[in-house]
Amino acid sequence: MSRSGRIVLLVTALLSLLAVMSSAAGAVTWHNSGDTAFTATSGALTFSVTGPTFTCPGTTATATVASSPFVGATWTAITGTETYNSCAMGGVGARLDCSFTFTAQLWTAGPPATTTGSLDETCGLFEFSSMICRLAGAFHAVYANPSPPSTFGRFTLTTGGSLVTSNASSGTCPLGTGDRAHFTERTLVVNSATGGPTPHLGPIITRTS
Repeated sequence: MSRSGRIVLLVTALLSLLAVMSSAAGAVTWHNSGDTAFTATSGALTFSVTGPTFTCPGTTATATVASSPFVGATWTAITGTETYNSCAMGGVGARLDCSFTFTAQLWTAGPPATTTGSLDETCGLFEFSSMICRLAGAFHAVYANPSPPSTFGRFTLTTGGSLVTSNASSGTCPLGTGDRAHFTERTLVVNSATGGPTPHLGPIITRTS
């Protein structure tokens, strides 16, 4: 290979290395320095569609945090389940069981630092142990990091949401089908957590770039 050819090859290699280094330096990386599993509770919930209104005194959620650090613009950070017991719909006892996934999209320094994203949720509405409706969609959600020594982490799910009703295995959903359910705002507050340093107050999410 000629001397000029070697120079061209060397310059090309250096440019490729610089591009890789620049990409790595500018990569968005998500971190969790807190707990990796937690339970949380919320206050009363109400939602309505075209039929009876569903009311519930509260919920219990159980969740786990994905492994970190994670490199990417968004991060599927938290997955879990919610159970709404001792509820009622049109005067009849009811229960709402949900599974959810929280995708982190934006991080803002605090205090407290907050992570904004989408909480995708799929729920089953039960009466007399039979699932009578399905609901699926998403909420705009904000997770606030805990503040030691005693303030737990918390999710705030804004009012509204995009959950849409459909029939379940037990027949026609009394809330309608293909209709959007309107939820009241609710906040899930961590009440127990494990997997991180003490005090166990919940996940501590940060982002670097």
